[in-house]
Amino acid sequence: MIAPALDELADAYQGRAKIAKVNVDHNRALAAKFHVRSIPYLVVFKDGEKVGEQIGAVGKAQLAGLLDKALA
Repeated sequence: MIAPALDELADAYQGRAKIAKVNVDHNRALAAKFHVRSIPYLVVFKDGEKVGEQIGAVGKAQLAGLLDKALA
């Protein structure tokens, strides 16, 4: 549902942020590690530390805001 927005943001933030998608059905251990209860579930890391998260579908502008906050 939000994949197109994430793809656009990956291009827009190229060189400043990495955006990766994980299929939690194929990576159950990772889903358990981050306590994924619903999808979409986005986690933002900075220097290896979790600095933000978004649960549920949101628009491209809100996703960009989440990234901008983490990059500040």
